[in-house]
Order: sequence, then structure tokens, then C-alpha cells
Amino acid sequence: MRTFATGVCVATTYRDTPGGRRHDAVTVNSLGSVSLDPPLVSLAFRKESAFLADLLATGRWVVSILPAGARGSPAGSPGRVPREPPGSPA
Repeated sequence: MRTFATGVCVATTYRDTPGGRRHDAVTVNSLGSVSLDPPLVSLAFRKESAFLADLLATGRWVVSILPAGARGSPAGSPGRVPREPPGSPA
């Protein structure tokens, strides 16, 4: 994190539903280092974000920092797949 000034990251999480495990991912450019010891990072999401609801439900998430050349990859492309808001049937 010492050398990461800014860039695009992908945050992923999941939620177990009656229909099975649902995975969710968002592109993030608000990743910040809070502490190196212990390692802590900060992410910012909209309060009504479906991703945030899933993250809070599971308490598990991963952040992948994309390399500069990842612009053409699907994970590095802007946009989002619409899905049902939190609390809707899966």
C-alpha cells in the first residue's frame, strides 16, 4: 500500500441466499491506506449500495488492485450490472 497512490480496484463480496450464494463486485477508486501496522484500508460506498448490504451481512470482502494495463479487461471497464436492491427476493 505504500506505493499505491491512486487507481482502480475491484472489491468483491458475496451473500448466501435461499437460492444459493450470490457474488457481487464493484469497481472502486476510493481505496485508501489507513494504517500499515496493523494493515487497515478504507473504502467508501453509498449508504443504499446493494454491495455494502452484502458486505455488512457477510463481513467478508476482497480488494484487487488492477494494473495500469487492465483498462481493456471486463473488471476494469466502467459500468455495473443492475440487480435487485437489498431485501428483495433473489
